Amino acid sequence: MYRTSAYDAGTELNTEAQGSIPGPADGGEGFNVERNDNQNMVTMHSGVVGNDDGLTSSTLTSIHKFDNPLLAITIERIK
Repeated sequence: MYRTSAYDAGTELNTEAQGSIPGPADGGEGFNVERNDNQNMVTMHSGVVGNDDGLTSSTLTSIHKFDNPLLAITIERIK
């Protein structure tokens, strides 16, 4: 069994500010090559800080939180 962490694709800065989060949580767009706030590298995601944590400018709430490890992969040998 192998447990994986959550990774960040680096397609935008992680400010958690309203209007800056791509995808449905913020009503934003998906990946856009024209964005100029990308990090251009995949790294382990540090998690999110949302409105419930006191960041009033964030559109995220506790339902968007995640903790590592994120996924367990089990490989089982079969005949």
